[in-house]
Amino acid sequence: MRAVASVTTAQRPGLAEDLVDILEAEPFEDGHSPLAALTIGEVGVCYEALIALTDSTARKSSGQYFTPDDAAHFMAGQSRTFPDGGWMDPCCGVGNLAWHLASVQNDPAEFVQGRLILVDSDRAALLSAVALIGADFLAQGDREGLRALHSRAVQRDFLSPAPLPQHDHVIVNPPYARAPMQPGLRTRATREFFAFFIERVATSARGFIAVTPASYLAAPKFQILRDVLDEANDEDRDRAALVLNSSIPYIWWRALDGGVPLPKGVLFGTPIPDCAADDATLAALARELQETEDMAAPG
Repeated sequence: MRAVASVTTAQRPGLAEDLVDILEAEPFEDGHSPLAALTIGEVGVCYEALIALTDSTARKSSGQYFTPDDAAHFMAGQSRTFPDGGWMDPCCGVGNLAWHLASVQNDPAEFVQGRLILVDSDRAALLSAVALIGADFLAQGDREGLRALHSRAVQRDFLSPAPLPQHDHVIVNPPYARAPMQPGLRTRATREFFAFFIERVATSARGFIAVTPASYLAAPKFQILRDVLDEANDEDRDRAALVLNSSIPYIWWRALDGGVPLPKGVLFGTPIPDCAADDATLAALARELQETEDMAAPG
C-alpha cells in the first residue's frame, strides 16, 4: 500500500491527502517509488506475485488472476458498442479492466467520477484500484471526484445474496477455480466460480463483457449456464461479449439479440496468464514490496 501511495501522491499532489486517507498508508519518505513507470497490468502482476509470496495456495484456490494489458484494452474497447450507463467490475483486483475501461471513454474523468463501480473482496486490491484509477484519470485537485469513486468501491463477496450496487453493465474477468455449491443459483451444480459469476452478471446487468474459458462452448456441465444466457434473449437487454480464453487466437461473440455465435476478429493475447510473474524484474519487485509492507506492519 505504501508503494501505491508513493506513485499516486507523486502523480497527483493535489489529491495526496485524500489518497493517503483512502489507502491508510504513507508514501515512502525518501521519494522511492517502486511502481513508477509500470503499467496498470504490470502492477497487477506484481500484486499477484505478492499474493503468491504471502500464500502460495491462495491464488489457485480463489481463482484470482489479473488481466494483462493487451486483453484488458481489447475488452474495454468493446464497451463503445454499449449504450451509456454505469459500469461495474465485480472482481476488480488492482483495477486493470476498470482502468482500461475508463481509458476508452470519451470523457474518462467524468466516467470515473460518476459511472464506475468497483467491487472486490480483497480490501488492499480494491483500495489500490481506487487510488491508481483516480490518480490517472481525475483532474489535479478533484477531491470530490476521488471521494465519489471511493464511495462506489465496495468490499464484498459478489456472490452473496445482498443486493448489488446499482449498475447497467459489467466488465469482468471472473475467477477460475472450483467452488462449493452455491444455493440459489441455477448453475450451482457446476461448482465453478466462473459459472456462478457469469450467471449473477447475466441476471443483474443489461449487458456485459467477460472472459470465458474455451470449455464453456461445449462442456456438458456448462449447458445450464448457456441456457441462462439464452433466456436473456427474451428480456430487455443490450448485448454480451464473451472473449475466449484459449490457445487458439479467436474471439467468440454472443449477441443477445438472437443468441447466434458471431466470429468478429482475432485476439492475440491470452486473458489469463498461466503463472504470476516469470519476469525476473517483476518477481524481484514483488519481493521488495513484500519486504516494505512487512516493515510497515505494526508490531
